[in-house]
Amino acid sequence: MQGVVSLESGISVLYPVKLSKLVGVSKENWASYGKENLVNFIQQQVAIEQEFGTASARFSGLVEEFYLKGPMTGNNSFYLNAYATLLSDLQYNIPTLHEIELKLQNGWETFFYVIDYDSETTKDPTHPIKGPFHASELRFLFNFQEQDKIPFNKKDTKFEHHFVNAIVAFINSGNPSSTEVSWPAVSKAHPFANLLLNDEPKMQDSFRQDAYELWQSDIAKTVGADLMKKRLPAGKATFRHSEL
Repeated sequence: MQGVVSLESGISVLYPVKLSKLVGVSKENWASYGKENLVNFIQQQVAIEQEFGTASARFSGLVEEFYLKGPMTGNNSFYLNAYATLLSDLQYNIPTLHEIELKLQNGWETFFYVIDYDSETTKDPTHPIKGPFHASELRFLFNFQEQDKIPFNKKDTKFEHHFVNAIVAFINSGNPSSTEVSWPAVSKAHPFANLLLNDEPKMQDSFRQDAYELWQSDIAKTVGADLMKKRLPAGKATFRHSEL
C-alpha cells in the first residue's frame, strides 16, 4: 500500500513553522495573497534563472500556465489553492507517482490510495483552502496531537472503518480489498489506478496524470533531465524523451 493525501502541502502553505517558514503564508497575509505572489514564487524558487539559464523563462511559463488555469476570479483562495497544489506536486505527488511507476516496471505489486477525506469535526472554518492536508489521516490511526479527544461523527466512523480495515487486510493477506471494496493493484493498463479513500471509497483510474506528464515530459524536455533533477531528484529514471 502506498498513497498520498489529496492536498498534502496545504499545511505547509497555511502554517509557516519550522521548515515551512520557507514556503508558508502567514495568516495575516492569507486575504491578500494573489497571482503576483504565486508567479514570484515560481520565478524565484522553482524556475530560477541562475539554475536553469535561458530555459528558465519557458520553464516558468509552463508552470504558470498549468497551475493558474481555471476561473481567474482574483480570489485569494484560488491562488492559495494553486500554490498548495504546486507544492503538493513537487513535494509529494510527483515523487510518489515516480516510485509507483518504477515499482510497476520492476514487478512490485502496489496498491495505490488517495485520501480525500476532510473531517468536519476537525476542519478549521477560517482556512481559505479546503481539503485534507498532510498527516490528517493519523487521527484515525493513533492518538495524534490529542485529536482522539474530539468525538467522531458518522462520516468519521465510516472513513475510519474503511481505512483501518484496508490496512488490516493488507497486513493479513497482502491485499487491502474487503467484501465492501474491491481494490486492484496498479497495472500496465492502469498504472496510477487508486482507491479514493473517504467515507464512501471508490476506485478511480488515475491521479494527477496531467501534472505527471507536465513534469515528466514538457518541463523535462525544456530544461533537460540532468537539470530537472534539481527539482525532482529521484525522477531521472522515468523522464520521458527528455534528452531527444
